Amino acid sequence: MTPWEGIVLVRSERVRDPLGYGGLIFSGYHVNERGEKLTEKRIAVQCNSRLLPHKGSIQPWEFWHVKGLSTEGYIEVNGHTIAEIRIKAAALHMVRHGGEIIVEVLANSGKFKGVGVTKARELWIRFGERLYDILDAGCTTALAEVLTATRATEVAEAWQLYADGKFIAFLHNHGFPAKLSRKVLEFYGKSAETLLAENPYRLLAFMGSWTKTDHLAQRVYGVAADADVRLKAAIEEALYSSLKDKSTAVGLDTLRDKLNRIFRASRNPETIRHLINSALSLGESNGAYLVRADGLYQAVGPFIMERTISDNLETLLNEPDPEPSLIMSSSTPSGVNQLITEFETANGIDLNKEQREAVCTCVANRFSIITGGAGTGKTTVLKCLYHVLNALGYGVVQMALAGKAAKRMREATGGKESHTIAGFLAKSADTVTTHGPHTYYVIDEASMLDIPTTYRIIKRLPNTIRLVMVGDPYQLPPIGPGLVFQLLVGNQVVPQVTLTEVKRQDDSTGIPSFATEIRNQVWPSINAPGVSFIDCKDHEIIMEVLDLFTQDPDRTQVICTLNSTVEAVNKACQDVENDTGRPIRIFGSTGELCGLRIREGDRVIFTRNDWERGVMNGDMGIVTAAFDEPLDSTDDNPIVGRALVDDVDQPIYKSDVDWDDPGLALGYAITCHKGQGSQFPRVIVPIKNSIAADGSIKCPILDMTWLYTAITRAEHEVILVGHKPTAERAVKSGSRWSKRTVGLSIRGVI
Repeated sequence: MTPWEGIVLVRSERVRDPLGYGGLIFSGYHVNERGEKLTEKRIAVQCNSRLLPHKGSIQPWEFWHVKGLSTEGYIEVNGHTIAEIRIKAAALHMVRHGGEIIVEVLANSGKFKGVGVTKARELWIRFGERLYDILDAGCTTALAEVLTATRATEVAEAWQLYADGKFIAFLHNHGFPAKLSRKVLEFYGKSAETLLAENPYRLLAFMGSWTKTDHLAQRVYGVAADADVRLKAAIEEALYSSLKDKSTAVGLDTLRDKLNRIFRASRNPETIRHLINSALSLGESNGAYLVRADGLYQAVGPFIMERTISDNLETLLNEPDPEPSLIMSSSTPSGVNQLITEFETANGIDLNKEQREAVCTCVANRFSIITGGAGTGKTTVLKCLYHVLNALGYGVVQMALAGKAAKRMREATGGKESHTIAGFLAKSADTVTTHGPHTYYVIDEASMLDIPTTYRIIKRLPNTIRLVMVGDPYQLPPIGPGLVFQLLVGNQVVPQVTLTEVKRQDDSTGIPSFATEIRNQVWPSINAPGVSFIDCKDHEIIMEVLDLFTQDPDRTQVICTLNSTVEAVNKACQDVENDTGRPIRIFGSTGELCGLRIREGDRVIFTRNDWERGVMNGDMGIVTAAFDEPLDSTDDNPIVGRALVDDVDQPIYKSDVDWDDPGLALGYAITCHKGQGSQFPRVIVPIKNSIAADGSIKCPILDMTWLYTAITRAEHEVILVGHKPTAERAVKSGSRWSKRTVGLSIRGVI
């Protein structure tokens, strides 16, 4: 072994706790202080736990000075043998952090067009902390070492109007995340430093950590522990923290408990009680919170959103249509039924009684709900409804939370206009103006509507429209806070029809009956040909799943609770199914040509919406070609491969496989959220032991609704693998959404 000393630009963490005694191995490149590579050989550094920072973490793009003993070796990467230098570190310290904030600002703020993640990273690697001074000084000569002269001038000019490098460095030094810092700068611009000095707790509005913000306020800006600005911030933090628990309101005991945790750094119980009482008193006097008639406490924001939703739904429920079409005004139930019959004849289908009733209910009311379990024919009802509405002089605008669901709505209803909810909100004024008052707005998968999303939709819809919500309250609930659809389903005042006849799965599989039992919070006896459970220990799950998957890979989809399980299953499946596939290769920021994990022949899933290309978040396909990016390419986003998605040949762009923000992932295993709205012939569902000491389920995702959704993705066969008691407990414990505390109420309705 020979002595080695130098700077390593970290590219990845290779192995954590390699020998079972802590520490890790990270890899990267030997560079100088300017980030220029000094050798093409990779560097692998092994360091024990005592050398690591207190969090035990070394991140990509950081510069570390390493000193130790080295040997030369070789590593296999995607079938290629690569030489590397292996160093056993005796000492190391960070020379330069990864520049997360400045890279985030330059690449994602939208103020610096043409500066993506790659160029922003190159600027940081080239200049490090000097980049702040270069931008503040508007030094285009230096910037032009990385950017074109024109782009350098544009960036320098934009920076003068946008940010202060010293302030960005200040936020970084106090531990605030890059995305938060960018949002602060985008909102406040050059005034950010002054406004935060006036009230540091403004950072909480950008989801800043209370601990970090409070430390900054007291230690840096000198805010007193009992200052009004701190007490007001504390009460708002306590109330808004309930949103993280998915609730929109809290009881007094819960509120006091939250304030106790906020003020616990004071340690003295008497001081904490004084601060809690002072915060409650101040909040009541200055309007920081509202106390509802039912005794619940609410922050002003959630209160306004829920009141707006309830007021608008009450209007739709209680007031007649102010501008019905002439044909709608003269329509009769018999005429509507005749139009339904026309649809049946033209399409060669027979709607059941529930489906007919659903169409008639939607036509007769300004606000209505179509609900029902998976595969009960909700889409067929919509197709028939649109036929009837067209005859009555009404247009339709469809929307869904997920891009894949919006795309599916459009395809299933013969090309009717559909949007993601985000897409609709972005151009709602144009959409509403174009379609006018005689329009039905249909929201699919409405069980996933949270309060903020519903509020934004309602605010953009005029009071002349009609609204239909479609969904299944037993499927996945909102990721965000609050509930809407779940509170409306089953209420006798809200016009709605529940579809019960399952049409998707063959009854002989037993899947519909199994799913119905789960909806009723009963663990079913497993004696159906299409349902089975393989009970095994956690460490055996991957091998069991792999064995089952390889029996029929083309028809099988694995659906997991957490991303960590998804990654483990994907790696195992790829290693068996496609170990020798040609990898997609791209040039990294340091100039090396790197093979990626995704290979020719892999099953993949897109994780971003791209309407222009026609692929949505959740679309799945097979990589049909993987090739190197041309060395002389001048395109910022060249094609690096191809995939077959829904029988359509689609390009894979470099941006799809970007190091920092990939839009493509392996698809042998996916999360349930990615699979919602899709069906697969055969589904495998891994279930790890998640029972806590108190009998609750530790996994934050797993509950009755998750299992129900995962199981009903299967058309012919579903196999659960793992800890059966956890699955049973999840079903019997019911849905997590039922434990949310919400303030939404519709007077006389809910």
